Amino acid sequence: MFCIPSPTENNLRQIFMAIMGGFLAEFCHSVKQCAEPIVSAAVDIYSRMSTDLLPTPAKSHYVFNLRDLSKCIQGILQVVPAVIKTQPAGISTVLS
Repeated sequence: MFCIPSPTENNLRQIFMAIMGGFLAEFCHSVKQCAEPIVSAAVDIYSRMSTDLLPTPAKSHYVFNLRDLSKCIQGILQVVPAVIKTQPAGISTVLS
């Protein structure tokens, strides 16, 4: 049996930024700049869901773990560089 502590938000950001940065290496510069806001938003949402949406007897399906965050990032990693050529709308306000 292993007892491994949960990673901190900073550790999660670092791990997923490395994954996202490597994946976005083939994209244009404006798309590469979106990596940090996307990862930060995903980690923030995961953190809030894990603390705010705790399971209750009526809603026992509210159990979130690192696999859920990983699946979100994996979905983003299915984007093809030929399709995404510019920074998505709405991200410019986050970057400034």
